Amino acid sequence: MNTIISISVVFFSWKIHSNHANYTALNIVENANLSYEINTNVSTFKELLTQNKYFIDKTLLIKALINNHEYAIAITRPTKWGKSINLSMIRDFLKMEFDHKGAVYDRRGTANYRLFRRGELISENGDMIRLKYPLLINDDQEFLDKYQGNRPVIYLSFGNITWTNYEQFTKDFTMTVCDIFLEFHFLLNYMQIEMESGNKSTYDKGIVKDDIMDFRQYLFGKKNNYLELEQSLIFLCRMLHRYTGKKVYILIDEYDRPIIEILKHREFPFEERNFVNFFQFFICCAVDVDVNDHLAKGVLSGIYPVASRNYKTHSSVHGRLIEFYGLSPDDVYSLFTEYNATTRQSIWATSWYGGYKINDNEAHVSYNAYSVIQFLNTKRIENHWIKTRQDDFITKLIQCNPMIRNNIKRLIKNQKVIINIIDNKGLTETCVETLKLIINPPYSNDTSDKVKNAFFSYLLSMGYVTIVPKTYYKSELKIQIPNLEMVGEFIKRLNLFYVEEYHFDNKKLEIIINDLYVFMLSNETVSENLEISFEEFLQSFPSFEDVVIKNNASSNSSLGLTQEEFLRSIVDLIVIHMSHQIEKYGVDFMLQESDLEPDIAVYVHHLQRGIIIKIGFNETSPRTVFKKTKKYKPIFSKIDLQSIKFIGINILPDKTAHILALPLTLFVDYV
Repeated sequence: MNTIISISVVFFSWKIHSNHANYTALNIVENANLSYEINTNVSTFKELLTQNKYFIDKTLLIKALINNHEYAIAITRPTKWGKSINLSMIRDFLKMEFDHKGAVYDRRGTANYRLFRRGELISENGDMIRLKYPLLINDDQEFLDKYQGNRPVIYLSFGNITWTNYEQFTKDFTMTVCDIFLEFHFLLNYMQIEMESGNKSTYDKGIVKDDIMDFRQYLFGKKNNYLELEQSLIFLCRMLHRYTGKKVYILIDEYDRPIIEILKHREFPFEERNFVNFFQFFICCAVDVDVNDHLAKGVLSGIYPVASRNYKTHSSVHGRLIEFYGLSPDDVYSLFTEYNATTRQSIWATSWYGGYKINDNEAHVSYNAYSVIQFLNTKRIENHWIKTRQDDFITKLIQCNPMIRNNIKRLIKNQKVIINIIDNKGLTETCVETLKLIINPPYSNDTSDKVKNAFFSYLLSMGYVTIVPKTYYKSELKIQIPNLEMVGEFIKRLNLFYVEEYHFDNKKLEIIINDLYVFMLSNETVSENLEISFEEFLQSFPSFEDVVIKNNASSNSSLGLTQEEFLRSIVDLIVIHMSHQIEKYGVDFMLQESDLEPDIAVYVHHLQRGIIIKIGFNETSPRTVFKKTKKYKPIFSKIDLQSIKFIGINILPDKTAHILALPLTLFVDYV
């Protein structure tokens, strides 16, 4: 069998740094009385600072955004990657602050001024908190003088909108707009004074009177049809521009949430189709400088591109600014140093939580910040980020859709999958309709390219897969799984398919894993315990008699299970069990680029030993299951290896297993 089930490990070479300020954005909150060092349950910049001992300084994003020549920018990254925190940071930096009468505060007396200029802020309990290092943006005083606390900002978030029914959904959307007008209620008094001014012509006073009426109707939710709501942010921008004399920044967090909520049920009635089209116009009109000439810049953040008619989407596929989301290798290094993480823990965490790429820069690697921080807090290697997701439909599609299942298998084997992404057009009405059919029951067995492209585009945006750099061309690109956390998640879901389809006994498989691990560590060439545990596992496999076992790997069983699929199933289960107990076993599964011979390649850290495990069926002897050739050398070429052990497992039709290992080979002799 030439099929390989393997897990990709990215080995990271930690750099040695001598000066904190030269290499990392790690900052420390001093005199913070906290029971924990990093809290992942924060959603704003100030919560990040007041509820954590450590944080990664991303304030240079503010400068990068403002200096960017584009008037409207959408930044899309997976959930828990810092989008809301960054957008609230931009808001806190820019916004002019008003009292209840609309008078502009002297910014030198504001909390935001003290934060960005002096690194000081007040905690929720009233304590003064100071940052150990100045914020990185503090280096450019000219920029701070020009922008900090000196621009009108409209900030809104759709994060609280949830689907109940269509009527309630549109009502919640309207109330979100009302809340923005309530924040600037003082504009009514300003316009009233304008209208009473003797300097206004009758015509101008009529315009102001209409503006007062419109403002009140938006404020109290009376303007609630789509045509009126489309103009709401443009109208508010015009009022703020007139009041402050400065163009307005529009910041919209979770701008894709209303559309994602609509995806949660299969039906797609006319009202929802109409809303999708309206919402695209709502977003586009607000941040279109050709329509809204009172706009300084519009910044949107979300998971998925909604529409990109007139703004630039910065995602892993194209665009810059991505370095400010997630963690960089230097960020990870500095956090691990502060936490006194061991070298082994560092390697594991790098392998499990890194690997996210962008198309424009092959050298750039991002880490899942949520998972890294949860690992540092718990010291446990496991699937942390995935616990925040509820994408059960992925498992269902693996079970019922052979096209999805086969492409997932290709990704697990470190093979690339080519898709045409929908990133350019965003969540159009057609795309929403396709995704609704995919992610809601009854689950689709449609194997068309339309389903493939929509499904894997969704996974790319959600963070399950990442782009292969420099492969994007005319909407077509290659994707791969970024790290062990995601590989393990896919294998676990694939494992559920095998267990339900072929009735494997997981408890007996655990015994195989333990016996295999003992054999891997020993210098023995035979293992009676491992043979017995394999045979007991095979005896417990009720569908084994139905498998037509022949040397021809394409022979089919009554279950549709081929010899190759049967052996692959066993390998799948071994990999998933061992990889998700990495702290117990201390092993990594190695990267394999093509169809080499071994089913499993393992590295045992504390012994610096490489293990080649080949499972075959009905061979003349276990020795013939594998051939000791130098083609295995690339698998272990990136690590410090002392020895290699070759293990052959030969499964026979009578449900017996013969197992043999070659004598331990020193790696220097092998190469």
